[in-house]
Amino acid sequence: MSSVKMADTQSIANRISAKFEHFLVGKNYILGDDDFNDGLELELLEQQEEKESAESGWSKRILLDVEKARVEKEAAAKRQREKALLVASNYFNKRLINDMLQQLSEPDRVMTHLLRVHASTTDLLLALTLPFPRLSLIASMLEQNPELKRRLLYLVGSHSFMELLNRKPRVVKDAQAAVGLLGIEILKQIVPAMVFKYRVKMNNAVIPGLGKKLWRHMLTTSLATTYVLDQQGYKRPAEGMMLGGLLHLGHMACLHQFLRSFDETMVECLNEARQKGDKKFHDLLFDVEADPRILEKFLSEKALEISLSLAKQSFQEGAPQLISALQEEVDDLNYNVRGTLGKALFSGLRFSMFEQLRAAKNFSQDELVPWREYAQISAPLFKEMHQKSLYRIDYSSFSI
Repeated sequence: MSSVKMADTQSIANRISAKFEHFLVGKNYILGDDDFNDGLELELLEQQEEKESAESGWSKRILLDVEKARVEKEAAAKRQREKALLVASNYFNKRLINDMLQQLSEPDRVMTHLLRVHASTTDLLLALTLPFPRLSLIASMLEQNPELKRRLLYLVGSHSFMELLNRKPRVVKDAQAAVGLLGIEILKQIVPAMVFKYRVKMNNAVIPGLGKKLWRHMLTTSLATTYVLDQQGYKRPAEGMMLGGLLHLGHMACLHQFLRSFDETMVECLNEARQKGDKKFHDLLFDVEADPRILEKFLSEKALEISLSLAKQSFQEGAPQLISALQEEVDDLNYNVRGTLGKALFSGLRFSMFEQLRAAKNFSQDELVPWREYAQISAPLFKEMHQKSLYRIDYSSFSI
């Protein structure tokens, strides 16, 4: 590849990556039940009509001098309060950032208390990465995970789910029966998906939509990585499901900690202002809003490193091949020197970024070819992956 083409490729890679980071946190793109909502057109239209009506001059009249003086006084008071609010917000945000940095630097606490991924869950995920996992072992581990067991029992008794497998639903009460009905290959897909999905805080009032967008991105990354590995003839392609989830542990942690730190920092600042008798600052705090740019910066600069730290703590010994692939991504290693898993993860992650931006109608046609080439995916394979709708699990290959 010529130096000019390399520069062009890197330029578009940087542009798409920045666009994607903003998309995740941005409020303009809301994920619906099946896909992204392209925007609330009627609300935008109403806002535009209201603006046009205000600027048309139809309702304007000449203000009296006394009215002008009152308006100027109110405007000055408003400017003064906005300045004070900015000072309060800056102080609050510094406290918030420091709290996030401190809390996220403790892997044990993050994994168990923030993400609720306990040792029994880690052991189960590791068992599923074994070349030939025993169903009896998986079943015994599921008995130690009531949440996962309950969901699997529900699935095997669900007419709609079992119909996807061309199987009849069964009402069973123990994990052994459930895993026997589903089989190990299905479990390799759905167990990691369930573990990671229910660790994402899907709804929050501060940044609505982020949880669902993050989960869709994680699942697409997992499925795309799995698909690439399968096409390459890798013996355990379902490891892609694990990689997609582990890669985004840090993103989940940053989101959860941002929400928690906002609440805890607010309580601390309010209590301190109350103790000092600073009513002005106390009242200003109620108007301080969460700044999504802080979370966007954490996701951009900290999330991957946090993911690697958390994954190393729990998976280094049992699945070193997964850690190596994550390390290659965090280090932004050249594609050509990565291992098989690292290459598949590189392509799967970047395919997912395309898929999310495409669904949000935020990916232009002229960006497609250079991004596909950067993602190291051939045109036929890229088209095939796109047609496979890799944002949802396909059970057709498991049907009887």
